[in-house]
Amino acid sequence: MVFNTNKQKGRSGLAVAIAYYGTNDYTVSLPLNDTQDYDLIVDDGEKLKRVQVKSTSSRNETGYSVVSLRNTGGTKGTVYGRVVDSDIDILFIVTEKLELYEIPKHELYDLSSITLTPERQVFRVDSIPTTYKREE
Repeated sequence: MVFNTNKQKGRSGLAVAIAYYGTNDYTVSLPLNDTQDYDLIVDDGEKLKRVQVKSTSSRNETGYSVVSLRNTGGTKGTVYGRVVDSDIDILFIVTEKLELYEIPKHELYDLSSITLTPERQVFRVDSIPTTYKREE
């Protein structure tokens, strides 16, 4: 998946999240505006969950994806909050390789970014094999 701009990254991530939840028997609802902390609401038939979607193509020197947990907006990318302070239940992450993660908000602690290292692979919801560079 190619992310040429932040806007394209956001749109692509949201489309993938909708497809993921929609094909896994969730009812997906989209808010009418963008003033809330979440990007979509998913209903599993028992409970509604507020989902914020983040997309990334950033990788660290060992090949692990890095996701900013700051919320930004506007043409200058002004920071207006952090995911850990937002009113969501799930953070859904899409990488440029279409790796998908569903992380409960309580697993994010007080971070400004998250690196998707081996211990975070328990949150993967796809079956795409990923090869990382060897750590030295």
